Amino acid sequence: MDNKLEFLNAEKSSAVFYVVKFKIDAKNKDGTIRWRCLHNLVNLVINNMHISLRKSLENLRSHKLNFVDLSFCSEVLDEDLWFLCKNNSNIQTLRLTHCTKLTNSGIGLALNMLKNLRNLDLEGIKDSGPYFYDLNSGFNPIKKLINISFCGSNSLDMTEMKDFFKSCPSIKELNIYYSNIGSNSIRMNLVKDNHPLLVLPQSLISLSLYRPIITDPNILINSLKRLENLKDLSLFCVECLDDNYFTELLKSIGNQLRSIKLGGYMSLNNQLGDQSIESIGQYCKNLENISFELFSLRADFKNLETLFLCTETSAKLKSVNFSACRAINRSLLVKFGLNCKNIIKLDFSGLDKIIDDDLISILALNLNQLEYIDLKACSNCTDNGIVALASNCPLKCLVLSGLYKLTDKSLYTMGNFLEKSLEELYLAGCLKLTQTAIIYLLTRCTNRLNFQPNVYKFNLQ
Repeated sequence: MDNKLEFLNAEKSSAVFYVVKFKIDAKNKDGTIRWRCLHNLVNLVINNMHISLRKSLENLRSHKLNFVDLSFCSEVLDEDLWFLCKNNSNIQTLRLTHCTKLTNSGIGLALNMLKNLRNLDLEGIKDSGPYFYDLNSGFNPIKKLINISFCGSNSLDMTEMKDFFKSCPSIKELNIYYSNIGSNSIRMNLVKDNHPLLVLPQSLISLSLYRPIITDPNILINSLKRLENLKDLSLFCVECLDDNYFTELLKSIGNQLRSIKLGGYMSLNNQLGDQSIESIGQYCKNLENISFELFSLRADFKNLETLFLCTETSAKLKSVNFSACRAINRSLLVKFGLNCKNIIKLDFSGLDKIIDDDLISILALNLNQLEYIDLKACSNCTDNGIVALASNCPLKCLVLSGLYKLTDKSLYTMGNFLEKSLEELYLAGCLKLTQTAIIYLLTRCTNRLNFQPNVYKFNLQ
């Protein structure tokens, strides 16, 4: 398509990218190249590129370009970003995840070129909070932001952070990542009456906190109570929370939440446990998405029965994630499969001792809206379970890496039943599959299939 380019394969992207660059339509007066196939470009996705993109980004000019994703491009520099933004001032979404050579000052200069920035992702760029633009410059490039992700700093200035939040009056989604915990002296400076979370924008609908520097759980509870519009809450490695404080929090805001994600607690001494899980079932009656990724090696999650067995609450659930929750009760998953019939997305990765063909068959027969399922490392699953899924569910994405018992039978079934829906398939370590079956599946699928077997003996050219 002329209006969209995607380069997602690090081994092949550079060659494709530079071929595209030299499709010259004409030269501008200053001698630069006008790209024939890119002057009407709307979306640009270049991921995992580890070569210089200077000439390519410098010469890109499209007044229609509004979406740019340069995630994990390790050689993108401040000057590259500046040229990109200067020549394409209508960019609305800019993803710079883990572009680690960018600096805050460079990001700030580039953003000043954009007129309508709505979504900004700076995850993985050190200390990229309120420091990437000049608060006193007279121009506020983040005024129209709806969604922002950035890395917080252990030495952040409270006044700057407050001003930063005030500069985003329309923000709806906020994701803050902290790369480390910091010293006790720094943490002591985050006093109760002067913590930036206490001035979170009340317009927030979605909030994600990753290792926030909070020693007093009341700060977090009081901060979240203020957010009357909050629907989606993600908490990862929040050390100050225990079962009692988490229960208190959900008593206040649980009923307004549509999504709750908890993760990373298996690495903390102060693990949330069964009481916290019970409070979710008791106070969160409107959940559509629930995630416990890397939550606990001990919890059996039996206290979620009330959520799964209630006709009203189970019907609302669309997405569930129990990744690596290896102590989960198997009978609970059976009840989940029999009652939560509107599930679209499901992650059971890492549950190798629990997930088997019988359980998968129950899911397949009841979850007839299922589009995404992750069964990575569930090594007890065989062709029987995957055939049941492919025959009964309109799957778009299957993650089956590590299911070493799978044979060509699974691929032939996918080709026969999922030819119009399947978009992504992950089969790393499935060594019994043959080239004939893989080619059959690829030729049957009408969508462009993102196929990642990681079995390099296949030559699919």
